[in-house]
Amino acid sequence: MNDKHQLRDILLEKRNNLTKEQVNNASKLLNENIIKTIELNHKKIAFYKSIENEVNPQLALAYAINNNSECYLPTILRETKNMSFVEYTNEKNLNLNKFLIPEPISTNSIPASSLDIIFVPLVGFDSTGNRIGRGAGYYDRALEFKKNNRESNPKLIGLGYELQLTENFSAESHDVKLDQVITEKNNYEFNLVDS
Repeated sequence: MNDKHQLRDILLEKRNNLTKEQVNNASKLLNENIIKTIELNHKKIAFYKSIENEVNPQLALAYAINNNSECYLPTILRETKNMSFVEYTNEKNLNLNKFLIPEPISTNSIPASSLDIIFVPLVGFDSTGNRIGRGAGYYDRALEFKKNNRESNPKLIGLGYELQLTENFSAESHDVKLDQVITEKNNYEFNLVDS
Protein backbone atom coordinates (compact mmCIF):
# COMPACT_ATOMS: atom_id res chain seq x y z
CA MET A 1 0.00 0.00 0.00
CA ASN A 2 1.49 3.35 -0.94
CA ASP A 3 -1.58 5.57 -0.76
CA LYS A 4 -0.70 8.35 1.66
CA HIS A 5 -4.27 8.92 2.81
CA GLN A 6 -4.85 5.26 3.74
CA LEU A 7 -1.46 5.11 5.46
CA ARG A 8 -2.33 8.23 7.48
CA ASP A 9 -5.49 6.58 8.82
CA ILE A 10 -3.68 3.35 9.73
CA LEU A 11 -0.75 5.15 11.37
CA LEU A 12 -3.00 7.54 13.32
CA GLU A 13 -4.89 4.54 14.68
CA LYS A 14 -1.63 2.89 15.77
CA ARG A 15 -0.48 6.10 17.48
CA ASN A 16 -3.84 6.70 19.13
CA ASN A 17 -3.76 3.15 20.57
CA LEU A 18 -0.56 3.85 22.52
CA THR A 19 -1.02 4.05 26.28
CA LYS A 20 0.03 7.13 28.24
CA GLU A 21 2.86 5.06 29.72
CA GLN A 22 4.09 4.03 26.25
CA VAL A 23 3.97 7.67 25.07
CA ASN A 24 5.88 8.87 28.15
CA ASN A 25 8.53 6.14 27.90
CA ALA A 26 9.06 6.68 24.16
CA SER A 27 9.17 10.46 24.63
CA LYS A 28 11.84 10.11 27.32
CA LEU A 29 13.99 7.92 25.05
CA LEU A 30 13.41 10.20 22.06
CA ASN A 31 14.51 13.25 24.07
CA GLU A 32 17.67 11.40 25.13
CA ASN A 33 18.35 10.61 21.45
CA ILE A 34 17.85 14.26 20.47
CA ILE A 35 20.18 15.54 23.18
CA LYS A 36 22.78 12.88 22.34
CA THR A 37 22.80 13.41 18.55
CA ILE A 38 21.82 17.03 17.79
CA GLU A 39 23.83 20.14 18.68
CA LEU A 40 21.37 22.25 20.68
CA ASN A 41 23.72 24.98 21.93
CA HIS A 42 23.43 28.58 20.71
CA LYS A 43 20.99 27.77 17.92
CA LYS A 44 17.62 28.99 16.68
CA ILE A 45 15.39 25.94 16.97
CA ALA A 46 11.69 25.38 16.36
CA PHE A 47 10.00 22.75 18.48
CA TYR A 48 6.30 21.91 18.70
CA LYS A 49 3.83 21.23 21.49
CA SER A 50 2.64 17.64 21.28
CA ILE A 51 -1.01 16.66 21.08
CA GLU A 52 -2.94 13.43 20.56
CA ASN A 53 -0.17 10.98 21.51
CA GLU A 54 2.59 12.69 19.48
CA VAL A 55 6.04 12.16 20.96
CA ASN A 56 6.77 15.03 23.31
CA PRO A 57 10.06 16.95 22.79
CA GLN A 58 9.59 19.06 25.95
CA LEU A 59 12.78 17.82 27.67
CA ALA A 60 14.91 18.66 24.62
CA LEU A 61 13.23 22.07 24.46
CA ALA A 62 14.18 22.76 28.10
CA TYR A 63 17.71 21.49 27.43
CA ALA A 64 18.08 23.79 24.41
CA ILE A 65 16.89 26.82 26.40
CA ASN A 66 19.34 25.98 29.20
CA ASN A 67 22.11 25.84 26.57
CA ASN A 68 21.50 29.34 25.24
CA SER A 69 19.39 28.46 22.22
CA GLU A 70 16.49 30.60 21.07
CA CYS A 71 13.47 28.32 20.84
CA TYR A 72 10.38 28.87 18.70
CA LEU A 73 6.98 27.26 18.28
CA PRO A 74 4.82 27.20 15.17
CA THR A 75 1.74 29.41 15.06
CA ILE A 76 -1.09 29.27 12.56
CA LEU A 77 -2.01 32.55 10.90
CA ARG A 78 -5.81 32.42 10.66
CA GLU A 79 -6.11 34.95 7.84
CA THR A 80 -3.74 33.20 5.44
CA LYS A 81 -3.75 29.63 6.83
CA ASN A 82 0.03 29.80 6.85
CA MET A 83 2.46 28.98 9.62
CA SER A 84 5.02 31.23 11.25
CA PHE A 85 7.50 30.62 14.05
CA VAL A 86 7.26 32.66 17.26
CA GLU A 87 9.76 32.71 20.10
CA TYR A 88 8.85 30.51 23.05
CA THR A 89 9.50 32.10 26.43
CA ASN A 90 7.55 29.96 28.89
CA GLU A 91 4.43 27.88 29.40
CA LYS A 92 2.47 30.84 30.79
CA ASN A 93 2.66 32.74 27.50
CA LEU A 94 0.73 30.18 25.44
CA ASN A 95 -2.82 30.10 24.08
CA LEU A 96 -4.65 27.24 22.38
CA ASN A 97 -5.24 27.67 18.65
CA LYS A 98 -8.25 26.35 16.72
CA PHE A 99 -6.70 22.85 16.71
CA LEU A 100 -6.19 23.06 20.50
CA ILE A 101 -2.43 23.25 20.04
CA PRO A 102 -0.59 25.60 22.43
CA GLU A 103 0.98 28.59 20.64
CA PRO A 104 2.96 31.58 21.90
CA ILE A 105 0.88 34.71 22.50
CA SER A 106 3.54 37.00 21.03
CA THR A 107 3.34 38.09 17.40
CA ASN A 108 7.13 38.36 17.10
CA SER A 109 7.82 35.82 14.40
CA ILE A 110 10.84 34.96 12.29
CA PRO A 111 10.97 33.36 8.85
CA ALA A 112 11.58 29.61 8.77
CA SER A 113 14.75 30.24 6.76
CA SER A 114 16.24 32.04 9.80
CA LEU A 115 16.04 28.91 11.92
CA ASP A 116 18.87 26.38 12.25
CA ILE A 117 16.65 23.39 13.04
CA ILE A 118 12.94 22.66 12.88
CA PHE A 119 11.66 19.64 14.78
CA VAL A 120 8.59 18.46 12.88
CA PRO A 121 5.81 16.25 14.25
CA LEU A 122 4.69 13.43 12.00
CA VAL A 123 2.10 10.75 11.52
CA GLY A 124 4.42 8.57 9.41
CA PHE A 125 7.66 8.54 7.46
CA ASP A 126 9.46 6.33 4.98
CA SER A 127 13.07 5.37 4.31
CA THR A 128 13.56 8.19 1.78
CA GLY A 129 12.58 11.10 4.06
CA ASN A 130 8.97 11.46 2.95
CA ARG A 131 6.67 12.56 5.77
CA ILE A 132 3.00 12.02 6.38
CA GLY A 133 1.55 14.82 8.46
CA ARG A 134 -1.99 15.56 9.53
CA GLY A 135 -2.95 16.52 5.99
CA ALA A 136 -3.46 20.29 6.30
CA GLY A 137 -0.12 21.17 4.63
CA TYR A 138 1.00 23.86 7.11
CA TYR A 139 4.60 22.63 7.35
CA ASP A 140 4.82 21.99 3.60
CA ARG A 141 3.70 25.56 2.81
CA ALA A 142 6.00 27.11 5.43
CA LEU A 143 8.99 25.11 4.17
CA GLU A 144 8.31 25.22 0.44
CA PHE A 145 11.56 27.12 -0.14
CA LYS A 146 13.47 23.97 0.91
CA LYS A 147 12.24 21.99 -2.12
CA ASN A 148 14.65 23.82 -4.45
CA ASN A 149 17.46 24.35 -1.96
CA ARG A 150 17.84 21.20 0.12
CA GLU A 151 21.14 22.25 1.68
CA SER A 152 19.86 25.56 3.04
CA ASN A 153 18.79 26.06 6.64
CA PRO A 154 16.88 24.96 8.52
CA LYS A 155 17.60 21.30 8.98
CA LEU A 156 14.24 19.48 9.06
CA ILE A 157 14.11 16.75 11.68
CA GLY A 158 10.98 14.66 12.08
CA LEU A 159 10.19 13.31 15.53
CA GLY A 160 8.13 10.16 15.87
CA TYR A 161 7.80 6.60 17.05
CA GLU A 162 9.52 3.66 15.44
CA LEU A 163 6.06 2.25 14.66
CA GLN A 164 5.51 5.25 12.35
CA LEU A 165 8.18 4.05 9.89
CA THR A 166 6.27 2.68 6.92
CA GLU A 167 6.90 1.31 3.46
CA ASN A 168 7.87 3.89 0.85
CA PHE A 169 4.93 5.84 -0.48
CA SER A 170 4.35 8.27 -3.31
CA ALA A 171 4.92 11.84 -2.20
CA GLU A 172 2.73 14.60 -3.55
CA SER A 173 4.21 17.53 -5.46
CA HIS A 174 3.85 19.92 -2.51
CA ASP A 175 5.50 17.59 0.03
CA VAL A 176 8.79 18.72 1.57
CA LYS A 177 11.16 15.90 2.55
CA LEU A 178 12.81 15.60 5.94
CA ASP A 179 16.58 15.64 6.39
CA GLN A 180 16.40 13.31 9.36
CA VAL A 181 13.98 11.48 11.66
CA ILE A 182 14.64 10.65 15.30
CA THR A 183 12.56 8.02 17.09
CA GLU A 184 12.78 6.45 20.53
CA LYS A 185 14.99 3.72 18.99
CA ASN A 186 16.81 5.12 15.96
CA ASN A 187 18.22 8.08 14.12
CA TYR A 188 17.51 8.08 10.37
CA GLU A 189 19.45 10.43 8.12
CA PHE A 190 18.42 10.89 4.50
CA ASN A 191 20.67 11.78 1.58
CA LEU A 192 18.44 14.30 -0.13
CA VAL A 193 20.95 16.00 -2.40
CA ASP A 194 20.07 13.67 -5.29
CA SER A 195 16.32 13.56 -4.51
